[in-house]
Amino acid sequence: MHTIYSGHQTLEDLAIEYQWIEASRNNPEAFRPLYDKYYELIVRFIYRRIGRFEDACDIAAQTFLNALQSLETYQNRGLPFSSWLFRIAINEMNRFLREHNKYRAVSTDDFSLAQLASEMGSGNREDEIESLEQTLLLLSSADFLLLEMRFFEGRSFKEMGEILEITENNAKIKTYRVLDKLRKALNTQGK
Repeated sequence: MHTIYSGHQTLEDLAIEYQWIEASRNNPEAFRPLYDKYYELIVRFIYRRIGRFEDACDIAAQTFLNALQSLETYQNRGLPFSSWLFRIAINEMNRFLREHNKYRAVSTDDFSLAQLASEMGSGNREDEIESLEQTLLLLSSADFLLLEMRFFEGRSFKEMGEILEITENNAKIKTYRVLDKLRKALNTQGK
């Protein structure tokens, strides 16, 4: 049975998770609780970006295999183990997309678009939201990933930094640069 990760863990949860990680370094079978805890989360994360469930499952399987094989390189930085898994998943998705000459899917919802529009100082009129949605398609996948993690998934800058292997401050700066780029593109469209 898979549990669904809520995104918030107590210090006790993190300590238990770290015990599972340490046990898994010597016994691959001890990795099972981590797999059970994060499998659905990683599949959903990949599916939102790939758009095909079968491919998402294959990439998730490779993500967990890579994680298990690379567990000796994992360093506890006070964040959920999922941050490390997301980083591996992003690398696996990029490899998959390159090897199969496929494009990344873009998944948005009205609530997240409204939040993004609000952050940019735009109104929430339907035409502005639609224009924002179209402009998002013009962003590079790296730029969109920043916005997606922050506004569509609600990740902290600290977690974004961990996933992207950059500092928390750099994640914040890059995100706000993308927002500025998006604002400029929207203003150009409006003229």
